[in-house]
Amino acid sequence: MLPVGLLDLRHRKHAAGFGALRERRQQPIQGLAERLKRAQSRTGHCVLIRATLGSTAAEIAQLLGWSVATVHVMHSRYAKEGEAIFDVRGRAGRHHEYLTTAQEQALLAPFGAMVSQTSGHGDTRLPHERSRRFFGKASMGEEMGYNFIADGRDEVLTATRETLRYGATQIKAHAGGGAATAYDPLDVSQYTLDELKAAVEAADDWNTYVTVHAYNVRSVRRAVEAGVKCIEHGQLLDEATIKLLADKGVFLSLQALDPAPSWQPANIREKKDEVIRSTDAAFRWAKQHKVKLL
Repeated sequence: MLPVGLLDLRHRKHAAGFGALRERRQQPIQGLAERLKRAQSRTGHCVLIRATLGSTAAEIAQLLGWSVATVHVMHSRYAKEGEAIFDVRGRAGRHHEYLTTAQEQALLAPFGAMVSQTSGHGDTRLPHERSRRFFGKASMGEEMGYNFIADGRDEVLTATRETLRYGATQIKAHAGGGAATAYDPLDVSQYTLDELKAAVEAADDWNTYVTVHAYNVRSVRRAVEAGVKCIEHGQLLDEATIKLLADKGVFLSLQALDPAPSWQPANIREKKDEVIRSTDAAFRWAKQHKVKLL
């Protein structure tokens, strides 16, 4: 449950003593949002939330899964260094290899924007951002080209086609809950069968395929029924469902996740622990049944 203060951030004023950041707020917010395209996303959000909403360090820490001290450090760095802090290269790959902005863009470009239902794993809205169906507007993530929030067959068709129009070579959709996100439990299923079929049909018309983020049995079985060609994660599957992937020729992209840091919220730590506990069995069954692993 979010604290009352976090639900009412739009009505807060800036805290005293944050003069440097207050002055930077006068810069066009759209310009700051534009810089987020090449920033580490949580670093950018840490600054943008304070600059636009005036929320406290404690509120931002809870939202981003950081410690309050880390939030203070980022605010202090931004006050001193400005937008230069967005240029720090993030860690990537299983061995934490550093990627340039160009390399990162080239790596992610084939996927285009991810497609998610409202409240899904790819719904990246901050708490103050309302649904565009209910008095809101397109989310920051959508404006940045990071994701589409699409509900119903028609919207999923449009989001898939739009992503392909921008050059994606395959479609990434979210069919179930995530381990590293605060709002969607691991056991939930996302997108109805008809919605997933819409994405698959649009991708098939483009001679390509859909891959989905999913951990649990119901989500994966629904995705397979819809015609999805690849499951990303899948650590919580039972042996029968993993055998189904082998029988259908569906690829499985399992990853060995690290435990969540101690400063992350308890629900995220618990979700990651559940995934980690199930990983060995998933790999064992996948090898036993000769699933096509990525």
